[in-house]
Amino acid sequence: MVVRNPSKGSSPVPVATYVTCDHTTSSVSYFLGAFVTDLTRLHGRRVKKRPVMIVCDGSIVLLQSLSYNFCGVSLQELISKYYHIVTGKGQEDSIGLPILHRCLSHVMKNAKDLCRKHAPRHYHLAMHVFGLMTQATTLNDLDELVISAAVVFSSSHSEINVEKHFQNLQRLMTKARHWDIDDTVIVEQDFVVCNLICFYSATIWS
Repeated sequence: MVVRNPSKGSSPVPVATYVTCDHTTSSVSYFLGAFVTDLTRLHGRRVKKRPVMIVCDGSIVLLQSLSYNFCGVSLQELISKYYHIVTGKGQEDSIGLPILHRCLSHVMKNAKDLCRKHAPRHYHLAMHVFGLMTQATTLNDLDELVISAAVVFSSSHSEINVEKHFQNLQRLMTKARHWDIDDTVIVEQDFVVCNLICFYSATIWS
């Protein structure tokens, strides 16, 4: 676990390490709970302030543990609260929740695997679409991308509707200037699995 360095441009500061072969939510939650307890014991209750953002890999175990220990709710409930916020229906008690953010390098690494498996003939187009999805700033933008991608990639042959959605994807990619994706440099970061020993890394931005 590392936290942001107070000096701009400097490397994050490691604050805790957990080595385990018990890949469960309860195990990771115990570690995070113990970390918060030790932090409070050393520095007092003034450090109980929630982090603004938590960046982690895509492990569901880690996501669930972080949600419970730093946000005080289950992952499903947290996602629901996030959805209400972005749709303008969020309650006041939800606005101050930490932002649980999945590391983009892990998202794109998974995207590479999915595109190679499910769209091998159109791999580069699929990767560009995933790149666009990560840049969507509104639900309407994301909906438009998902609908057009679903039509294009699920169709067995070309016809007017497919052509329309393909042109829409081209327009969006041209607008975003997202044609220069180099998938060879997409690598996972801060996550190593070796001999059933799991090293979990989370970046907590305060």
